[in-house]
Amino acid sequence: MNSKKWKTNMFDIYLYRGYKTAPDFEELFKVIQIKDKGEFLLNLKKEEPGFLGLNLSHKVSKEVLLKLIFLEPSRVSHVNGQVYPVRYRDNTPKFSVETAYPIATKAIKEMQLKYPDITFSPIKYSAAYSRIGHFTFISTGREWVIEGKFLYANVDILDGHIWAGDEMEKWPLDE
Repeated sequence: MNSKKWKTNMFDIYLYRGYKTAPDFEELFKVIQIKDKGEFLLNLKKEEPGFLGLNLSHKVSKEVLLKLIFLEPSRVSHVNGQVYPVRYRDNTPKFSVETAYPIATKAIKEMQLKYPDITFSPIKYSAAYSRIGHFTFISTGREWVIEGKFLYANVDILDGHIWAGDEMEKWPLDE
């Protein structure tokens, strides 16, 4: 993706786990303007994972997430989250595990060609490594099991492209 397209993109924060008890959020409210602070705080405490419903630049969304994690300088909160482009919040996935499988299989089989002496396991979907924006598929070699090595392909849920290993890091650090 070209950098110009990224510049027009907005980001949101996906919380895997929110707060059990809410600390003082005044530092956070200095970074972003929230119309309904009560509703926002309820979103932070929710039991189910989900987006906060923000539309922020990448820089501000990363800052907000860091403030959520480190609201009190001496302690780390129990918030667990990730910044994602809002397209993963606002668009319906076009790919399922089943439709992403052939794309991943092709990519992993190409990787396997680099290791002709390895006996690979069948390619399988891995819920543990999958995230909001992609499905992960893995295959390991019998010779690699002890080392925990494996090959993987992340298939984007919206357009089906294979994510580069550092795709999340490519999202702009400043706008």
